[in-house]
Amino acid sequence: MSAVARLAKLIEAWPQDALHRRFDFKAVLGEQLEQYKQPPATTTPGTPSASGDLPPIATQIQGMQELLDDKAFKKFPLTDKMLKPQGHPDYYDKLRAELANGPSEPTRWDRVKMFFLS
Repeated sequence: MSAVARLAKLIEAWPQDALHRRFDFKAVLGEQLEQYKQPPATTTPGTPSASGDLPPIATQIQGMQELLDDKAFKKFPLTDKMLKPQGHPDYYDKLRAELANGPSEPTRWDRVKMFFLS
């Protein structure tokens, strides 16, 4: 399987971001995939390339694969002490439930706070 095909397969497997639903990271990765599919433009020395500086495709594939496989989470597991701090033991449970329900409309008070704190 070619590197571009492997990258395309990883992009298809990439999950939807629960926190930033308005920003589609898959679309950004798809645009970058299209740049990898295009043959490199021949430029004269000293002129910038039209496609910009893309990271090596093998490095990108390895990084994406490690993120999808939760390699860092498996290597450095979170302890119960970290997930349930003494000051607010149900914080992460509530956060997970809130993210699962999706974004909600801000209340009037939230809008006032955003207006004065932004």
